[in-house]
Amino acid sequence: MAWYDEFFDEHYLDYWAQILHRERTSREVSFIVEKLALPQGARILDLCCGQARHAIELAKLGYDVTGLDLNKFLLDAGRKFSEKAGVNICFVQGDMRAIPFENEFDAVVNLFTAFGYFEQEEENQRALAGVHRCLRPGGKFLLDQSHVLRAARDFQPRVWQEYPDGTLLIEERKLDARTVRYKTRATYIKPDGSRVERHNDIRGYTCAELSNMLRAAGLEVIDVFGDFRGAELAITSKRLIVISRKGTPG
Repeated sequence: MAWYDEFFDEHYLDYWAQILHRERTSREVSFIVEKLALPQGARILDLCCGQARHAIELAKLGYDVTGLDLNKFLLDAGRKFSEKAGVNICFVQGDMRAIPFENEFDAVVNLFTAFGYFEQEEENQRALAGVHRCLRPGGKFLLDQSHVLRAARDFQPRVWQEYPDGTLLIEERKLDARTVRYKTRATYIKPDGSRVERHNDIRGYTCAELSNMLRAAGLEVIDVFGDFRGAELAITSKRLIVISRKGTPG
């Protein structure tokens, strides 16, 4: 079983719900709307949409949103949250390495470090090839990652934090300097003393590496940012946001 088959469960959702506040999501969606400059009604694929926190806000703004994710639990949560919000989103369960669309979307977004999950680089490259395939000519792709240079600079092998409900999260981390993969074992200790352990294993990328991969997939890099306020990318940037575009015929 791959780590991502188990990692995204109710513990993940409960944990992130406590810190992913509406203001953060609103700022991120405002950035997406501004930088992609899409007309109302444009078709957007939220690739690895999770619980649909971005997809819902984009749908509220009048965009035609499809959310694709491999994880049934998060998709079910997204359906419930979108119904509560009163918006229509097409949810599709699928693997990002086999995106089941062709020339259908004006934009694709991949947010919150939802790329680099696969051990083989060819598999990660396949996901980008699928993005190119599903975009219409001239369509844009916004890819948001943790910034590997900042993360490596500030790397700590063990961190912990207590959250509002009293849950203690302890993360034991490893960074492989040869493969640039982050391996984390997360232990959730609930207020009642019960424990749950999960792990992840994610490939980190520099801007240059991602740019080369995007170009290999037929996507032209048109802009790079270091956060969702539009700051220039720097060593100290926490995010790496790359916007690319599919070429037009001729």
